[in-house]
Amino acid sequence: MSESLSGRRPTVTRIAAVRPGRRVTVAGVIRSTAAELIGTSPAFRCVIADGGGEIDVIFLGRWQVAGLAAGRRCGLHGRACAYRERLVIWNPRYWLEPLGPAGAAAAPRPGCDREAVRQC
Repeated sequence: MSESLSGRRPTVTRIAAVRPGRRVTVAGVIRSTAAELIGTSPAFRCVIADGGGEIDVIFLGRWQVAGLAAGRRCGLHGRACAYRERLVIWNPRYWLEPLGPAGAAAAPRPGCDREAVRQC
């Protein structure tokens, strides 16, 4: 993401510290993706992990989202809530981290603080 949500870099919250009802920015690796129905609406679900926790991200009304695939690093911003006893962010703003060599997701530099992953 070339610009943050307010013109400055957002503060990244570790997923383990996310609480329902709060607006958060998280970053991590997509562990899995799935298309499913929620009620009668299509939904695309990603599970994001940052090494300390996992959060579900659900895009309601979509069967897929371009660029979001297992193994890809990304960042997300939205309001966390609980759904089916899991942390979820519905329809977040998101950005993809640059790909490394041969299309692999770029890893943070050694010694990089995961709290500041956007600055690495």
